[in-house]
Amino acid sequence: MAKRHDELITANPLAGWHYRKQEAPREVDDIDPFTAEEQAAILEALQPEGRHLIQFAFWSGLRTSELVALEWGDIDWRGKRVRISRAITQASRGTAETTKTTAGTRTIDLLPRALAALKAQKAISYLHPSARAFLNPRTGEPWVGDQAIRKTLWTHALKLAGVRYRRPYQTRHTYASMMVSAGEPLAWVSKQMGHTSVVTTARIYANWIPTSNNQAGTLADAAYAF
Repeated sequence: MAKRHDELITANPLAGWHYRKQEAPREVDDIDPFTAEEQAAILEALQPEGRHLIQFAFWSGLRTSELVALEWGDIDWRGKRVRISRAITQASRGTAETTKTTAGTRTIDLLPRALAALKAQKAISYLHPSARAFLNPRTGEPWVGDQAIRKTLWTHALKLAGVRYRRPYQTRHTYASMMVSAGEPLAWVSKQMGHTSVVTTARIYANWIPTSNNQAGTLADAAYAF
């Protein structure tokens, strides 16, 4: 009689396999923010079209790819907020894509200096057929990616300003480190940055979180006094 095997196998094919949730790539942690003096020098070295872009970058925390894709219709002037839902990378060749994570699609508050940069830029590009907020000063057309900003605007400005070179992405780290070190709520900073959680924000900017505050605890004491 033939021997039956009942389709049994001798080893578990899933042995050693583990389910892992797919997560967005971690942000690069080479944080090297610009000082207030360096920011001022860079802005002074730029012509208005470029100055508005970089000032907005310093005071909004947007990724360079998000700056490139920003359109006038994204801005809520009355509410002083802006909706971030698109990004344009070098790989997308000028075509807008959705942000890289669900958290990246967000509505952020516009601080006064960011709002001022947009208002100044409005006179330059508001009527452009592309509807893009920021244009390449050399061509008068929308930016096609972050590399163009770095090569034709950013590198030259830092040389003129006498500021040590860091990549444009450091404007984002500059914004976040300013907000965190000033004591702004981490949950708010995390939302502004489009991080997946407050834990991510705390991990990346731990060195800028204040460790002492003369008024620490006084707000809670006043709120819950009896």
